[in-house]
Amino acid sequence: MDITPAPYAHWRESELGSVTDRLEQEAVFSQVPDLKGLQVLDAGCGDGTYVIEASRRGAIVTGLDSSFPMLVAARQREHSSLGKAEVLWCHGRAEAPPFQEASFDLVIAITLLCLVQSPRQVVGELARVLRPGGTLLLGELGRFSAWAVVRRTRAWLGSGSWKQAHFWTTRELQALLDDAQLDVKSIRGAVYYPPLALCARLALRYDRLLSVLGGYGAAFLAMKAVKRQPVPLEFCIRKGTWVRRIGHRGEQHDRGDVPSSA
Repeated sequence: MDITPAPYAHWRESELGSVTDRLEQEAVFSQVPDLKGLQVLDAGCGDGTYVIEASRRGAIVTGLDSSFPMLVAARQREHSSLGKAEVLWCHGRAEAPPFQEASFDLVIAITLLCLVQSPRQVVGELARVLRPGGTLLLGELGRFSAWAVVRRTRAWLGSGSWKQAHFWTTRELQALLDDAQLDVKSIRGAVYYPPLALCARLALRYDRLLSVLGGYGAAFLAMKAVKRQPVPLEFCIRKGTWVRRIGHRGEQHDRGDVPSSA
């Protein structure tokens, strides 16, 4: 789905967009409140909403996007919002981010996996550039929501905007992250109201309380996951066998007879 900066700006200026964007950001950043001094990557940064907020919170931020027009718009928003150039903007694809392994303390990816053809590859690459013990903040479109119904209906009626989009469940996302050696630590839902401005206005009173429902009814799913630390191999002698501790849960496996030199 090829989105230009103009619809993003128009969305934020609307009452529905303004409220929805605020609730989504709160769901994401509330899970990692202290960003000061962290090296942060926003993969698929669009026109810079989450990059600018992370920079405001004291992070050292890199914004990555495959669209030149989006990066230009993001840089313009950076200057108007922050008053100075603080962000490193990079042109590239999330499927192959141009960064070395373990480059970032925190990676943010908002409504990225719903639009790419190979989400598993993308998550693997985001995990690769994340330091062991580092955090991934993921924000995705929920499957069980009124918004998903509306968007799917538009796709069935011929709209190209949402035809290729994937709507996620929390279980699917958890499985994807687990395969990439990322442990989910918290999940928050947001935007439980239908896509109507009046509902959004009223939602500010109750939407945060509904986050306990998780993914059911939420148009937006926010997850915090931590990259597993490498587990050193520990060999010890127990009852005439080598025992090897492997895996992030510390499972024990016999490794055969003890060598005579041991």
